[in-house]
Amino acid sequence: MTARDLLILNGIESPFVCPGEVEPVHLATFLWVLHAENDGTQGWGNRRRRDRMFRRLGPQNFDKCVEAVRDYVDGIFQDSPKGSAEPGERRPLGTCFLVPLVMRIAKETGWDRNAILDTPLAELFQYLKYIAAREQGKDFNDWSPSDAITNEFLCELNTR
Repeated sequence: MTARDLLILNGIESPFVCPGEVEPVHLATFLWVLHAENDGTQGWGNRRRRDRMFRRLGPQNFDKCVEAVRDYVDGIFQDSPKGSAEPGERRPLGTCFLVPLVMRIAKETGWDRNAILDTPLAELFQYLKYIAAREQGKDFNDWSPSDAITNEFLCELNTR
C-alpha cells in the first residue's frame, strides 16, 4: 500500500482505515484500490478489469479475506513512527501524518511529492527510521516490531 492508496482509502472511508463495519463491497473496493491492474482511470478498460476482479472475488470466504486484509494493514503500520495499536485493538489510521512524512523525506532525498506518494508506506517508514538513526547517532533507540522479529531470529541463530 502506498501513501496515495491510503489517501484514496481514507477519502472513500474504507472501514479498513476508518471506523466502520466491513461489508463485501468494502472488501472488494479495498482490493481494487490496491490491485496491480487498476490504472486509476475511469475508462471502460479499467472498469472492465475491476468488474472481472469483483466476479472472481465473489465466491471467496468473506471472513478470512477481511482478516487477511486487516493483517496486511497491521503489517504495513508495524514500523510506523507512532507504532501500531495494541494487539487486537483497532483504531482509525487517519492521514494527518502523511504531510510531515512526505515533507521530511522530500527534504532529505530531493524526491518530488508524487514519487513519495507512490512509494510503499512500509518503505517510507524505514526511510524515516534511517533518517532518525542518522540524526540521533548513538542516542537512537527504536525497537519496532520488525526489529524484535529480527533480533529473535538472530538470537536463535547464535545459540545454534
